Amino acid sequence: MRATGRGLLEPVGASHGAVAAVAWESASAPRAAASDAGGALGTTHVMLGVQELDDADFWEPLESSVTMALDSSYENLDDWIGFEWGGSVYFKEGDRATDGPATPGVLDYNLASDLEMYEASLGMRRTFLRTTSLRPYIGLGATAIYYEAEQIESGPPVPPAIDDHRARINHKRMTFGLYAHAGFELQLGQNWMLGLDLRALRGTDLPEMFGNGDVDYDRASFFVGFGG
Repeated sequence: MRATGRGLLEPVGASHGAVAAVAWESASAPRAAASDAGGALGTTHVMLGVQELDDADFWEPLESSVTMALDSSYENLDDWIGFEWGGSVYFKEGDRATDGPATPGVLDYNLASDLEMYEASLGMRRTFLRTTSLRPYIGLGATAIYYEAEQIESGPPVPPAIDDHRARINHKRMTFGLYAHAGFELQLGQNWMLGLDLRALRGTDLPEMFGNGDVDYDRASFFVGFGG
């Protein structure tokens, strides 16, 4: 045995390559080898998903769209629950036939619609099997959504007018709701992960917006994450 410069005893003739290999394996070992006492689990997910508005008839043809979202969380390993926060954006535009004021009941007018939504949320998260590579989780909390919606109806003239009919309605407003979601993370290495997230939002209210409606939704997302 001989003393190293760090005050440790090392067998004489021990290979420095072997020592380095052991050190690398220790640094890259899965979190499963760690103790639950102390430490933390922190993740950020970059999500790409499909979002379906709950009231499809009200929103036609804007009822579904590809959505981008960001979701972050932090949990102390010795606490039962942690915190999460995030946001998302939703853009959709489309056209459909409608009956206009000149000929009710006849689909001879065009309704062009556009919807933008910006969401920010804050809640609580519980990740299970925190020290393993495959970690299921659940979360719930509150969300705020700012939306801009527009409809333009166009078609034949409405007598006694002689010019083509064109009517524009625009709404900009904030609404609030409650969300719940669940998913899993598959840790691929020291810092990267893949996963799937399912999310539902309820309780929003949009009074007097093309009639009384809401922006409640269900969303399924695939994500690439980092942290762990």
